[in-house]
Amino acid sequence: MAVSKNKVAFFNAKIRPFVDFRQAEAILIDGGKIVSIGQTNQVLANCDNNVQKIDLKGRTVLPGFYDSHIHLMETSKVMDETWLGNVNSIEEMIEIGRKEAQTLQRQSEWILGRGWDQEKFPGKAYPSRYDLDKISSDRPILYQRCCGIVGVLNTKALEIAKIDRNFSIKGGIVDKDADGNPTGIVRREALDGWVKKLLPKITSQRAQFLLKRITQICAAAGMTSAQSDDLIMVLNDVDFLDDAYSKLAATGELSLRIGQQYLLRNMDMLSPFVAQGRKTGDGGELFYTGPLKIIVDGSLGSRTAALIESYSDAPDTKGLFVHSDEELLEMMTLAHMSDIQMAIHSIGDAASAKVLDIIESLQKKHVNPWNHRIVHCQIGNQEIYKRMARLGVNADVQAPFVASEWRWVKDRVGEKREAVSYAWKSLLNAGVELGGSSDSPVEPFAPLWGIQVAVTRTNIDGLPANGWLPNEILSVDRALRMYTLGSATVCGESKSKGTLENGKYGDMVILKEDPFLVKPNEIASIPVDLTVMGGRITFVGDSSIGI
Repeated sequence: MAVSKNKVAFFNAKIRPFVDFRQAEAILIDGGKIVSIGQTNQVLANCDNNVQKIDLKGRTVLPGFYDSHIHLMETSKVMDETWLGNVNSIEEMIEIGRKEAQTLQRQSEWILGRGWDQEKFPGKAYPSRYDLDKISSDRPILYQRCCGIVGVLNTKALEIAKIDRNFSIKGGIVDKDADGNPTGIVRREALDGWVKKLLPKITSQRAQFLLKRITQICAAAGMTSAQSDDLIMVLNDVDFLDDAYSKLAATGELSLRIGQQYLLRNMDMLSPFVAQGRKTGDGGELFYTGPLKIIVDGSLGSRTAALIESYSDAPDTKGLFVHSDEELLEMMTLAHMSDIQMAIHSIGDAASAKVLDIIESLQKKHVNPWNHRIVHCQIGNQEIYKRMARLGVNADVQAPFVASEWRWVKDRVGEKREAVSYAWKSLLNAGVELGGSSDSPVEPFAPLWGIQVAVTRTNIDGLPANGWLPNEILSVDRALRMYTLGSATVCGESKSKGTLENGKYGDMVILKEDPFLVKPNEIASIPVDLTVMGGRITFVGDSSIGI
């Protein structure tokens, strides 16, 4: 069964429903949905002998965590590749690359890795084809930067991809040396729209394994819902991806409710999708059609986010736009007029301003029932935030980016722009709803970590002292709502998710401690004791709970 169709009651708990500021002690779930919530004696009075009763012994119960923007299949796949997030030099990258090419990836056609960040390297130098050639010269290598928007190839991979001094691609960049030869660094569409298409396609069995594994691990983090962008992992094969998810949903092997964010990269991909009559929200309880994902710009770390003014540390560039103005308008128009929600990757202020211009013009022509979304929304200003609120455009933000990027944001954009960016509190105060997300594998899929960062604005070492841009610190209540009701609202699902009240899914996370009562820098360390999706227990972290 996809969800439990039996009755189950959880009692003797501290339940924070997030409907208002009231608390409850017990909750009854029947057929996957909440039918009663309140004091223990009231709820148990509605329970006969056929109801399973679970004593939570004073634990804290919250709505299940919802990651509104993640890459589930890629996160799972990266677990079987070389992780480079902890390397601090190119030499260290080469060392671990050589070792794992002969161990972890000895049977792989391509040697793959993820997570490096040149900001950690001496001189902030990017790795090159020649560095990766020291790992292997006869097997192709692709090592992606932590953002997933930049990669480095060895010479063999460049040859397979036919990337030479004359190569170019719309919306992408190939870095070249002083002589005009590729250095091995590929950015945005040169990576996503070209190189990744050459990687071996995974089998249906492998796809299902990756998805089943990652949803189980996400459940252990207290997650019950996610919206995932996976299409590039199956070489843009919509039917293949739908089939993998649908088979797992039919057999009850998904431990999350998943909306797919379909990244349809151009009109050739989007038009047939729309012609089939696909709409946001189509599908079942466990797998369904989410929004159209559109990529507008790149990333701040790679200086490919589209800015209104030049980069402070690279005055010759303002980043890039993936699509021409005409193509972006055509894609957004088709989605909007077809009543499809759009989740639009926009990191730079120029990208967000362009997106808002188009949305405003489209809203004058047609009322789409869905609120569109800007994914990331990192570099902005008060004018952009107020305009988003006026147009009903929400945002999917990644609080952990603060912990990872605070050291170098000022270098990229200067003090003035830095002061109004990564501005989660300002967005909320302007009236923009926020969905909490990880963008994993860019950041860990750990909602409690995201919540901790949102209320401290510090990294794992507690830096910077007093938090980065402390005026943007969120209260615990606001941060928790961002990863529950906020995500449900942004995704257009607040009628069925995000709070614990009658008629909604019985999706809950049970924590050993109350996030409102621990120190802010201890929130991420709170153990998840139980995760429940529709009354079905998807994770048990504490066996002392009598199940």
